[in-house]
Amino acid sequence: MYSIEELEKYDYFKELLKINKIEYLLDSLTGLVQRQYIIDFIAELIKDKKEFTMAILDLDFFKQINDNYGHDVGDIVIKSVAESLKTYLGDLGIAGRYGGDEFIFLYFGSSDYANLHEFYNGLYHGSIVLRRIIKTSTVSPFITGTIGSASFPKDADNYTDLFKMSDKTLYRGKQKGRNCFIIYVKEKHQNLDVSNIRPIDLFELSITLKNIFDSKESLKTKIMQSSEFLIKNLRVTKMLFIDSKTDRIFDVTGDKLLGFLNKETDKKLLKILDKDQIFITGVNNDITRVAPSLGDITAKNSLKSLLMIRIDIFDTSYGAIMFAETREHRIWESQHKAILVSLARLIAETYYIEENKKG
Repeated sequence: MYSIEELEKYDYFKELLKINKIEYLLDSLTGLVQRQYIIDFIAELIKDKKEFTMAILDLDFFKQINDNYGHDVGDIVIKSVAESLKTYLGDLGIAGRYGGDEFIFLYFGSSDYANLHEFYNGLYHGSIVLRRIIKTSTVSPFITGTIGSASFPKDADNYTDLFKMSDKTLYRGKQKGRNCFIIYVKEKHQNLDVSNIRPIDLFELSITLKNIFDSKESLKTKIMQSSEFLIKNLRVTKMLFIDSKTDRIFDVTGDKLLGFLNKETDKKLLKILDKDQIFITGVNNDITRVAPSLGDITAKNSLKSLLMIRIDIFDTSYGAIMFAETREHRIWESQHKAILVSLARLIAETYYIEENKKG
């Protein structure tokens, strides 16, 4: 919780505290500045032409924490993140609770891109604020968050535009898979249309995949066109395919042979796929541990996060299909898993039908 001494460093809060108790200015759960006062403070800084960077932090999938563990656990998470964020900012900034699981915080250091990158990077590493386990008496959820930010006056000269830019970059971060920060860069983000950033429509994606498989003749064409469609709509970097008959690993995106799966050294991966049909990793070392040959291939191609589904039907396995991402901490959502399962099923059914035609 912010103290009077901490807030009185800023003229805006010093004046408010002359006529208000500090409790009136702070959010009751987190002890951060209430939404209205952090917004008014931003407006005051802009009016006084003081340079700063504004960031919006949104916790990833927080609703699932409330739904699965209850609001008491959710409150503990919110409070813990708030406390660690306040500590991390120290004298370099101030934080407010925007509402629910969203925070606004201001940074008064240099708005130089390299400096901001280093500053935000610190939020995510060393289990300081994000990418950490928060222990409660009953459960220990792993917490990540997405951040979007823009600077005054470098990026915008008024609050409305500054907020829009921060909001745009926040949604860009969500679009890229969450668990990351995006710093506004005019050349990259000025024409970003957030209206196109919408939740994944599983029904729409599934129907399109079905239509691709129904309209194309060769299995190779079916897989390649499905890959192009999903990469565009789910915004992943690559799709890889393992053919169990030849143990070849293909980059479906570029129609390129990347190498071979070694059944002797990659036994752990095969056991995981036999048992669970799915393998998820966000750390390249994990890939290497369970499948050295696949680990080598992903390392050579700068791929650090995989979501892999086995392609099988009845008692027959035809290999595996996977999304691959260059970001180590890409969060694979349930929608990604569901659509990849649908694709694997379509591939397996096509294999099965073709084999029975030959038989």
